[in-house]
Amino acid sequence: MTNPTARLVGVGVVIALLVALFAPTGQWLALSWLGNSYYSHGALVVLVSGWLVWRRRGALATARPENIGLALIAFGIGAHLLAVPLQMAVVSAVALVVTLVGVVWAFAGRNVVRAWAFPLAFLLLAVPLPGIERISPSLESFTAAYAAQGARLLGVGAASLGGQVSVGSRGFTIGTRRVARLRSLIDSADAIPDPL
Repeated sequence: MTNPTARLVGVGVVIALLVALFAPTGQWLALSWLGNSYYSHGALVVLVSGWLVWRRRGALATARPENIGLALIAFGIGAHLLAVPLQMAVVSAVALVVTLVGVVWAFAGRNVVRAWAFPLAFLLLAVPLPGIERISPSLESFTAAYAAQGARLLGVGAASLGGQVSVGSRGFTIGTRRVARLRSLIDSADAIPDPL
């Protein structure tokens, strides 16, 4: 086997082993994305990260494997193995991202990690945070208040009450538990005065 072929086979084997090892975490992530409206964006985050990596695939031309990546892989796997029996799925999911960074570093080197830093870090936004349901109502109210204030600064008559913003006779709700449909947002656009 040539060196690039051996590296590709090595990456394939490592990824297959990591898929098997992190399967329960992957299942938890998928169920969280499908079952919790606060995290329904998780799959999209993964797709966008993959697309960003694909756009920067030219960085692989400078690939130089580095052993420091093995330390990140070991750290990520260790954190995962500690998190699973303690049922700390969030820690395991973050460990998955750390392990993925380690794999990239081990097989492609720091230049590729630098080139892919944003898409790799962006993956952390797919990890469901514990307790988000408790803080969301106050975040929704905060967002609605500032959205209404911003609209008023633009000359649009808007008011907010809790997580709801009213524009003219129309209203829409901020937040994912009570997601306002795109139609209500579009319908509320006709309440905005035409500047011309």
